[in-house]
Amino acid sequence: MALQHIQDKILSAKIKDKLPTKYRYGQVANRNYEGEIKQKGDTVRIISFADITMQDYHKDQNMSAPTALSDSEMTLVINQAKSFNVGVDALDMATTKLNLMDVLANKASSAIANTVDTYLASLYTQINAANFIGEDANPITLTKNNAYDYLVDMGTILDDNDVPAEGRYIIVPNWLHGLLLKDDRFTKSNQLSEQTLVNGVIGEVNGMMVLKSNNVPNVSNQKYKIIAGYTESMSLAVAIQDVKIYEPELRFGSAMKGLVFFGGKVVRPNTMACLVANKSTTT
Repeated sequence: MALQHIQDKILSAKIKDKLPTKYRYGQVANRNYEGEIKQKGDTVRIISFADITMQDYHKDQNMSAPTALSDSEMTLVINQAKSFNVGVDALDMATTKLNLMDVLANKASSAIANTVDTYLASLYTQINAANFIGEDANPITLTKNNAYDYLVDMGTILDDNDVPAEGRYIIVPNWLHGLLLKDDRFTKSNQLSEQTLVNGVIGEVNGMMVLKSNNVPNVSNQKYKIIAGYTESMSLAVAIQDVKIYEPELRFGSAMKGLVFFGGKVVRPNTMACLVANKSTTT
């Protein structure tokens, strides 16, 4: 039993280690609170502090009393619980040279990341309405001639709302990446290298790191919700619980099951922008 417990711990650690490389939306969210959750229904207190007000300084005069750094509090609810259960037949185990633990960890981390990303992508509804470009009733049709311009406009919205320049991002669907590759303004400023596609990063537009994802929300391959923000715009907390390797009772082989709790929230709605866009039917 002790050896089994150690194997379970090792596998859980492998899954956690692989997760960051699989995220897209999860990659750009703040994950400072992940160590605080144990089960579904847990809550995490998120404190945000107001900006500091500068004052005039006069020589040989005492400074005024320190002003209180006011804060606001919100709650991140761990409202998602997902499980996985996958098995490998003994015949497959006997005929493969692959490390079974690595294969299972890689598959599990991909499934978890995809599920978490899909959930985070759906939180675009929490962005301030004033920061939307287009809407479901009147989406913007993107082409190779205007796609880059609209992404620049999203960055301008962030500028107008005093969003810090560091850590900005935008997440686009694959077809929009294809349009950008037809625009010299994008290709000339993003000299492609072997590392360009690491973690889904495909380049930069208007100071924003551009990532591509298959999880951009859409309605029947139209009305895509393309979001921009910075690393403090969203918070995410994920806890991987009870990962176990076991032998299925009615089969020869090994299986793995696990339980995952998570929750996410747009904690700074005014620091994000959303473009509602259609794919052009022409090139």
